[in-house]
Amino acid sequence: MIDRQKYDDLTLGEALSAGFDTVQPKYDGRWVHCQFSPGELRVHGQTGQLVRHEVFLGSLNATLIGEELVGTEWAAQHAEHGAVIVFDIVELDGRDLSALPYSQRRETLSRLQLPKGFRLVEEHPASAGPALWKTDMEGLVFRRSDESYAHARLGRVKKLTTVDLRIAGWTGKSFLLENGGRVRSGVPTTMLADPERFVGQVAEVAGNVVHSSGKLRSPRFIRLRPDKAA
Repeated sequence: MIDRQKYDDLTLGEALSAGFDTVQPKYDGRWVHCQFSPGELRVHGQTGQLVRHEVFLGSLNATLIGEELVGTEWAAQHAEHGAVIVFDIVELDGRDLSALPYSQRRETLSRLQLPKGFRLVEEHPASAGPALWKTDMEGLVFRRSDESYAHARLGRVKKLTTVDLRIAGWTGKSFLLENGGRVRSGVPTTMLADPERFVGQVAEVAGNVVHSSGKLRSPRFIRLRPDKAA
């Protein structure tokens, strides 16, 4: 099983002053590692579960790390549903590359001919972060070129959208919101002690993406808005 690299959630300003030297756009997808070998492709999710297993007719023999764009609105809008955006490699032709600095792994990746449905993520100097921030990506990932795979500490900057929503109910585990979404993360323990008391009030909730349904991805409670009418 390949572990996902560790990262710190940062503001854009923090990332630009943290000593990173490269930046990549972050897509709205799920982390995967893809094992290519003669005759087959096995795609595993973050917990090691097998999410795809199919015949592979190419000659690539490698383990690639990437983000699979499955079931996301961004992928649908850009006609990339099911694509894997590749951003790292840890094994090639039986050779373990994980101890190499990222700059060498990136160079190795850039020389590969990736199969259909896989493409290499674009990369820029860290100073390009502010310009990339203005695009329609979910966020940015900052890297240091001299770090090995296992010891890397990435910087992740996500765009947040904040909305005011009426609390429509309590499910027993989380607050049900008027848009059909649910939120538990960030809710103070004082509210969880008597959650029914807050039904009908307006809450400020932040999320990474607002889907067409009106629901937020990864919603987080920010605060109650007593100044807003329910």
